[in-house]
Amino acid sequence: MTDPNPKVPRRERERLRHRQEILDAARQIVGDRGIEGVTVEQVAKQADFAVGSIYRHFSSKEDLILAVVGEFADGMFEEMAAVTADDRPFDEQLARFVRLSLAHQAECQPLFEALMTLPGQFPAPGSETGTRMMAMHQRFLGALDAIVALGEEAGELRKGARSSHVIALGALLHGYAKVACMGGVPMVADPTHEILRSFLHGARAEGGVA
Repeated sequence: MTDPNPKVPRRERERLRHRQEILDAARQIVGDRGIEGVTVEQVAKQADFAVGSIYRHFSSKEDLILAVVGEFADGMFEEMAAVTADDRPFDEQLARFVRLSLAHQAECQPLFEALMTLPGQFPAPGSETGTRMMAMHQRFLGALDAIVALGEEAGELRKGARSSHVIALGALLHGYAKVACMGGVPMVADPTHEILRSFLHGARAEGGVA
């Protein structure tokens, strides 16, 4: 049988495969039991690994949870980039962007709850946890900036207020997810329209589509 990726040493492929199996097990436990159910011992049992094998890949439970959240974020940002790369009208791109963000946050509610309860929620500046959380935040801001830039180029959003528009859209998306998903408030079937109205009411360029 031909090696599917001969450039990567077999040992490294096995290491990456084992790491992914551990991440999958941790994510399953968070989804089933919440953060309280995640222990290194439970993850090892779920993944069928020895406890010591878990620590060869992750230094702590917090490190493992952050890696799970980071993996989720990677997928979300890839999909957001695909939205801003297509050639649809801006209103359609923005609606897809909002739905995508809300869908990911709803799907991964347990992960966001886990992230909010980590000891490193407000980590010391320069700490590894703080650095990794800031990197995810910066990627989210970058995705927001990309969609806002498209609106400016299309003449749909006012120019000269990019930072304010990025903050406003981010606050609407994050705030909705935090209140609805974490605060126990029932989510409506599709809040996209109301979020778009709230954002565009103040951000529309004169002459933009109502």
